[in-house]
Amino acid sequence: MIKKKEKKKKFELPRSAFIEHLENLELRDARGELAALRRGLQFPPGTCVEMYPYIIPWLGNVKGKWEKKIYYLIAALYAYHPRSTSVGNIGESLRIVYYNRGESNSVEQRFVALLRSNPNDLHLHLRQVISLLKSESIPINWHELFYDLKRWPYESNYPPQEKWANSFWKASQKNDDEN
Repeated sequence: MIKKKEKKKKFELPRSAFIEHLENLELRDARGELAALRRGLQFPPGTCVEMYPYIIPWLGNVKGKWEKKIYYLIAALYAYHPRSTSVGNIGESLRIVYYNRGESNSVEQRFVALLRSNPNDLHLHLRQVISLLKSESIPINWHELFYDLKRWPYESNYPPQEKWANSFWKASQKNDDEN
């Protein structure tokens, strides 16, 4: 008896309770809270006082300055563009914009700037990218983005930048079929 070879199941990230909370704000049409969170886009992560009542309760078990900043950054960006999906990453999402705009150099340059970002200016580049995705009505996998940003400044075997780059510059399905 010949058994079919089973495909390896892709690693699935656990769903974040924080992201689910943000998604619930949108579902409940909590305009006041979302507006307060959006104000955070005007400031470096963690410095917008209006966000404190909504973010600090989530920081109880969070260790490290970087991870705390990520909560503020994700909340502000989510409040700005609350369209969610459960698939893909920022590289895949920008790839869609890149092709929608006729392989636009400006999209690719913005993506490269994001990949090169150091932790201190990442929020500026990410805000531009989220704005671009919003302009094209492309949803974001907020759970994946949250997970990736937590790992941004740390060494790892497969850093988020590399994962996003692989998704953005991967060979098209058409090219794969021809080979």
